[in-house]
Amino acid sequence: MGVILSQTTGEMASETRSTPVRQRRGEMMSKTMSKTVSKRDGAAAGAIRRRLGRRAALLGAALGGAMAIAGGRSGAPSQGSAAGGQPAPLTFLSRDAGSDLEPYKQRVEKFNARQSRVRVTHELATGNFLQKFQTLVAAGTLPDVTYMHSENVPTFAPAGVLASLDGFARKDRGALDGLVPAALETYRWKGAIFGVPDVATSLVMYVNRSLFTRAGVPVPGERWTWADYVATVQRLTNAGRADGVFGATGYEDNFPRFTVLWQNDADILSRDRTQVTIDRPEAIEALTWIADQMHRLRVHATPADRQGKGTEAFFLEGKAAMLPSISSRMGIIARGAQFDVEVVHLPQGKRRVTRTACGGTAMCRATKHPEAAWELEKFFATDEFQWLITKAGGIIFPAHKSVVHAPELFAAGPFPRSPKVTVDALAYARTEPYTPRYIELTGAMNAELNRIWSGESSVKDAVTRARAAMEPILAEVVAQMK
Repeated sequence: MGVILSQTTGEMASETRSTPVRQRRGEMMSKTMSKTVSKRDGAAAGAIRRRLGRRAALLGAALGGAMAIAGGRSGAPSQGSAAGGQPAPLTFLSRDAGSDLEPYKQRVEKFNARQSRVRVTHELATGNFLQKFQTLVAAGTLPDVTYMHSENVPTFAPAGVLASLDGFARKDRGALDGLVPAALETYRWKGAIFGVPDVATSLVMYVNRSLFTRAGVPVPGERWTWADYVATVQRLTNAGRADGVFGATGYEDNFPRFTVLWQNDADILSRDRTQVTIDRPEAIEALTWIADQMHRLRVHATPADRQGKGTEAFFLEGKAAMLPSISSRMGIIARGAQFDVEVVHLPQGKRRVTRTACGGTAMCRATKHPEAAWELEKFFATDEFQWLITKAGGIIFPAHKSVVHAPELFAAGPFPRSPKVTVDALAYARTEPYTPRYIELTGAMNAELNRIWSGESSVKDAVTRARAAMEPILAEVVAQMK
């Protein structure tokens, strides 16, 4: 079985790293052990795909028991020393920019300083991280531990690139217990855990309190329904119509759209990810709920209403009273708004559910020192590092329970009112149905759904075309996964 490349090119990086912290390249080289991964000649996508297939075969890519304990290696997790009492050498690969860079540097230094059994070298992948990682897979020169966004686990886990952590966690009980369950679940593939999350986003509703006050509409409470939302958005639109203000914007965006589907017991793929389900009645009903706000009720801005502006920019201009968006935008929205902003929970449909996605790390199956790599992964799972992510990186959406619930998490700002809603929402969050070539699948779908929002197509016709475009891609994925 060959690796089926995800088409992701780093779009998700901005989701989980909202406040970039950049260091001068010379400073990074002089202050840390870090070394930059040398740039390799870019290969054509087809050539990389073929080489990845051969690499997966060499790794013995298979699901299930063969990957249960550190990629099939036998023996319980140990302290990780190399032969002859020398420290076990490990390489850890991360991105060369973003607000996670400084915490990663600091935590590698802390890990090396506090013990002598393992020595970690921190390598930096320049430019597009995923493309660089794919090149390393193709070349057979993988690090021992690597940065890994949860969306890419379904690509690299079944190909044998990543090692399951389950065997280690069973013998080292409690090592992962401090992590937020919804965050840890994003690294699960076919029942096994393939990574350690260090940040976890949620999807919430941002409200313009000034527009609510002007319309005499109360800010929604913790539990409100789709019916409550429609009544609220109608009152807000009626109050602001003379000024071109809408009750809401943003539900047509990719992430909020998923929450509407899930809240109506719908999804784009079946639970086993072998069938396209975007055209099923419950999905049509959910998408119609969004479309009706735009075209029938005229309470939600359309793309034409926004006149080329993004939904967040439209909201920040005071042209919409509500915006569903991800928690990592919280600080940016608070700083950019010239009005009072509050965070509230999403309204709920048939069920209460929102979206999460995570950044974190994973162990590579080809490591020669799996026990040592596990020691590093355990350290990454501690609240000590999660606080480092928060304080050094400025990331206020951690994946550790003790940090999430700490009163001091939101001590620094600026934040909107009620920022804790962003972490409370993780209690009912789930991930997208990621699968290999997921970006191709959603790209084919979005091309058709966008015609709904523009008013060019009915919901039923658009989802029928979307399914026809998605099915050949998914069929190839399913065939190669067998």
